[in-house]
Amino acid sequence: MHVHWYARDTFTLFIANGVTGVRQIFGNSDLLRWRDQIAKGSLLGRRMFVASPIIDGQFSPEQTRAIRSVSRVSAYMKNLRSWSSRDWVVS
Repeated sequence: MHVHWYARDTFTLFIANGVTGVRQIFGNSDLLRWRDQIAKGSLLGRRMFVASPIIDGQFSPEQTRAIRSVSRVSAYMKNLRSWSSRDWVVS
C-alpha cells in the first residue's frame, strides 16, 4: 500500500486493518530506522519499502532535495548510495 505517514504510532493501524506492507515514496532517516527495526523484530509493524528523499529541480518544495545543475546529479546520487540503504530513488 502506498502511504503518506511519518508517525511511528500508526504501525498498529496498518496491522489492525490487514495491511501487509507499505511503500513510502518520500523517505527519511526515521522511516529507514523503523524499517530496519521491523525487519529485525524489535518493532511491531508491517514490511516497509522506503525511497530516497524526492530529488527535484530549481523550484522544488522545501522538503525535497533540490539539484540545480546536471553536474551535481552524479555527486548527489553517489552520496545517496553511501548514506543509507534506500529501497529506490525518487526523482
